[in-house]
Amino acid sequence: MRDPETKTMERGVAHVWTAEPIPAARVLHLLDADERHRLTRFRFERDANSFASAHALTRLALSGAKPHILPSAWSFRTAEFGKPELSFPSELRFNLSHTRGLVAAATLVGAEVGVDVEAIGTREVAEELRERVLSPLESETLDALATHQQAERFFSIWALKESYIKARGLGLRLPLKEISFAFHRRSRASLSETPRADADAPADWKVHLQRLGEPTHALGVTAGRVDGGGPEIHVTHVDLATLAQSAR
Repeated sequence: MRDPETKTMERGVAHVWTAEPIPAARVLHLLDADERHRLTRFRFERDANSFASAHALTRLALSGAKPHILPSAWSFRTAEFGKPELSFPSELRFNLSHTRGLVAAATLVGAEVGVDVEAIGTREVAEELRERVLSPLESETLDALATHQQAERFFSIWALKESYIKARGLGLRLPLKEISFAFHRRSRASLSETPRADADAPADWKVHLQRLGEPTHALGVTAGRVDGGGPEIHVTHVDLATLAQSAR
């Protein structure tokens, strides 16, 4: 499958689609044989629905960037450290994520992109989990918050870190606690620190944090700079059932 030129691709604009998961049966026509096989491994229906919805949304988002390719026609491969990518050479990059009650897909032309969604818990965050995820600075700033604010901040940090690691495509070779995000007014965040052994610079990336719901979820996006600038990050919540039906 070749990657023909198209004028519909917007260079330097990261498009992020979010949606509520729907029953897997309603999106099976969009999935390939491998995705359908992986779907059979889930023990719980809720998890199967999230997986199928995230992969269907990804296919729809990719076809949003390239309408001449049907959502069901996309083919993928897995990079060395587990990041999914298109099976043919292209400047179009993508990423996906799913959690309880929300799925997301991101596309970007000209640079890498990562996306992560996390359900915000109301319980206290376990100390063991904090130790695994937070940098010393993040842990200190979390302690300074009121107890009822800590879960939301923790899962926001986690979503940002996962999106960054996914954009880099190196998996847990980048330790979560050695990556640090700073928070600013109006819940804006920025990458402030990366592992010393890593040549990557925070200025090479743009990050976006958004709380969705009441808030019930945290959305983290990390997008590479395109041609030295940008990118813009556009987030749109879509009706997956309607999109999947129209793609039949």
